[in-house]
Amino acid sequence: MPSPTSVLVREIPLFPLPEVVLFPEAELPLHIFENRYKQMVKNLLKTDKQFGVLLLDKKSGKAFNTGCTAEIKETFYLSDGRINIQTHGLKRFKLLKITEHQPYLVGLIKWITDEPSAISLANLQDQASLLINDIVRLTNKLTRSLMPGMESPDHIRLPMTLPEEAESFSFWIANNLFSDPYEKQALLTLTDTKLRLQQEINSLKALSNELIARAAIEDAFSKAK
Repeated sequence: MPSPTSVLVREIPLFPLPEVVLFPEAELPLHIFENRYKQMVKNLLKTDKQFGVLLLDKKSGKAFNTGCTAEIKETFYLSDGRINIQTHGLKRFKLLKITEHQPYLVGLIKWITDEPSAISLANLQDQASLLINDIVRLTNKLTRSLMPGMESPDHIRLPMTLPEEAESFSFWIANNLFSDPYEKQALLTLTDTKLRLQQEINSLKALSNELIARAAIEDAFSKAK
């Protein structure tokens, strides 16, 4: 029997969420309290445990049509009937149409992947890595200047290893270094790893320059004291 992700088109339960964009390989904890989604979890645990996460636009009330599947890894039942689940992002998809509305949405989807790059993206990965290290260093420096002698809860530590493959690395950047859900959605929708990395590098450069300016002001003030 083919695996769920090897089938080109399939139906999956859908979970539209405001402010949430899921990327492949990212972790997403969810608190389930609505009856329709408690029923969805119950049904999923009998099958492949996979559902689609879509960003819900709160202004229009509509979900974007590009999302990512999540697989339930752990389930914790609370005494009042609510459920906490730990999920893991698997694969991106495009929603073709809604096929069911009750009690929760089910949609027909097709998988999307990045087009293979004709050139090595190692240079872009190196640029992004340097910027990430600079941003972490500058952020922690600014944090220490605000809280001398103390380690803030906002102190940033990078993982011991970052994804080596360019597409996975670009997803890691989007998930961990971008906060605006609409920016993240735009990066999720791209199917060109090179373009995604270039856009991320541009944003990281802007953030790095801002932090450099803030650090210079902090240094000037500290020397003037």
